[in-house]
Amino acid sequence: MNMISDGSTFEEQCNFLLDQFCKTMAYFYNKRFVTPSPADTERYEALLEEIIKQSDNGKNITTSIFADYSFEATLGQKFHNYFPCILGFYLSAKFNYENNNIDKAWSALVDALYYLGVISGICQERYPVSLATQEHEDSLSSPKSIAGKTKALRLHPIKHKLVELLDEKKPEQGWSSKNMAVNDILDELLQFNKDTRSPLAPTNLSNTVLKWSCKDEIIKAAFARVVTR
Repeated sequence: MNMISDGSTFEEQCNFLLDQFCKTMAYFYNKRFVTPSPADTERYEALLEEIIKQSDNGKNITTSIFADYSFEATLGQKFHNYFPCILGFYLSAKFNYENNNIDKAWSALVDALYYLGVISGICQERYPVSLATQEHEDSLSSPKSIAGKTKALRLHPIKHKLVELLDEKKPEQGWSSKNMAVNDILDELLQFNKDTRSPLAPTNLSNTVLKWSCKDEIIKAAFARVVTR
């Protein structure tokens, strides 16, 4: 399951992240919205090269230069510390995806988008788009837009696990109903929900899964494979 409910793939989400990252970084350093200049691109490429080196190309982000930063408490001129954090999580996402650690990959991408939303919000609050640059406003995603993507991505690991469990635990003749399928996998799904600190309420997880089975095309297809009526 390498795409989310809106149909976008992991690679497309990564491309979105990098595009918005470059625009936001240029916005931050220029204190106004601008199309990234050669100097902005050079700054981005230099930072990316440094994070690649420090994190062993995303293999070990715990030893990279942003690991000691406290992003929740970052204030004042330290706002720029968000940028290495975002790139670090991006590289970690790519590394894990390439090594078939799909859940970890999506989780790291969620973290990258979260911090991108934070710094995007800081930029738009501190340096509002002026009338002179109003026509460019739509090309920089709002923190709300990024937050929406982040929320969808945060659900990806448990959705991925759900599909995996349905395929793994399917009886030889399939389940006779969706409710029976959910009941048989619920304990493992609840444990996964807890272990990954999913935003879903455990008390309502079974109902949430049943709603997904009707509204989420990927999960709907998974249930269709395993439920025989």
